[in-house]
Amino acid sequence: MVAMLNHTTVNGDPIKNLVKSGKLPQEELDKIVDRTKKGGAEIVKYLEKGSAFYAPAAAGVQMAESYLNDKKKELPCAAYLNGEYGVKDIYAGVPVIIGKNGVEKVIEINLSSLPLVEYLASVVVSQQLSTKAAKTIWSRVHPIVESYKDYENLESALREAGLSTSKANYVIGLISNSHLQSMHRADLLKMSNIEFEKILIANKGIGAWSVNMTRMFYLGDTDVLPINDLGIKYAHKQFFPEHELDEQFYKPFRPWRSYLSLFMWKSLS
Repeated sequence: MVAMLNHTTVNGDPIKNLVKSGKLPQEELDKIVDRTKKGGAEIVKYLEKGSAFYAPAAAGVQMAESYLNDKKKELPCAAYLNGEYGVKDIYAGVPVIIGKNGVEKVIEINLSSLPLVEYLASVVVSQQLSTKAAKTIWSRVHPIVESYKDYENLESALREAGLSTSKANYVIGLISNSHLQSMHRADLLKMSNIEFEKILIANKGIGAWSVNMTRMFYLGDTDVLPINDLGIKYAHKQFFPEHELDEQFYKPFRPWRSYLSLFMWKSLS
């Protein structure tokens, strides 16, 4: 379990304010955070062999309460998909809103509506930049990318919009790639992760981080954890300083690691 101090309040007052005012000693807060991190292990210790029974039972109770009392809670469960995440006529584990009508809404990651090559260009632009800086530069680059055939000196135009020479050339390579231009989201969803990564990595400027961002925000993959992302590294150090950042540590969070990633990024704001 993770203690989100930036989003924790006591009677509506941010918990960090209690520390500043002296009402809650920092040492005491540190103890609470540490106990929260180890809460799962503490519960297992007390319950011993019966602990595995309680998690699904508690989940079932939460779903039932949300349904019977119309609480409209956001909960993960197996739900029928009818176009969500690009698939139909199948049940899959997804986050949903449960109310008096049962599953009232399937919650999807906001996916980019851009064509694939334009989305990949936006990913290249955002590499090693703050979110704010990336948005500013992309707002200047996007119109050029959309009408790139109208420019006699495309590299110069992209440079003037704020890109480095290398990024400008990466973007040119992407938007002039006829194979990528012909690909649609539906085509990519049919591929395995290995096939998908192979196609993207073949393009200069696209590495593991860019592949993960595309899987998460273009394809809607719910199980992406970009462990080499700087924000993820900072958040991991904040939440789990005693644990090494690796795939194995986050295995229990499958298949919802994309939402965990969003949660970790949000904690830094």
